[in-house]
Amino acid sequence: MSPYLAALSLFVVILLAPSSAHACSCIAPGSPTVERDQADAVFAGRVRKVTRLDYRYAVEIDVAKSWKGDVAEREIIWTALDSAACGYYFEKDASYLIYAYVSEGDGLSTNICSRTKTLDDADEDLNALGAGEAFFSSSPRCGGPDNIAAMQGLFLVVLACPLIRRRRYNSIT
Repeated sequence: MSPYLAALSLFVVILLAPSSAHACSCIAPGSPTVERDQADAVFAGRVRKVTRLDYRYAVEIDVAKSWKGDVAEREIIWTALDSAACGYYFEKDASYLIYAYVSEGDGLSTNICSRTKTLDDADEDLNALGAGEAFFSSSPRCGGPDNIAAMQGLFLVVLACPLIRRRRYNSIT
């Protein structure tokens, strides 16, 4: 084999060789309060649905409590497909404490480098973060404000009926 052909073969092999893959590497997260201050949103909730979209997952969360950020009662969190790309694995119907960051054009995202974890493993974080703000459903609940107003209206109608009847009776006679 001529040196020219050997060099050309080596050049082709180098060009066609797969590039090296880099695994996710993280710096250990700070304390719960330090990570809260650095995050754009911190909240707890239950996973409603996990949907694979191209190279990532969209995780739909029913938010139960919030410590930071403008979060809605239902949020979508984005994460990479696997831990090699720093993706966080979310299990449907499990509850998590999520430290989320604004991702360009996508909304909130999280990864394995954050303090995101299952609520069962979040005692240290929950103690450090404090009470947080609980979310309540906008649908009426028994004894809730909507039911109280309806009951007050019904009560007024029941009280007003005898008065209306009395006026009609007096105007007829």
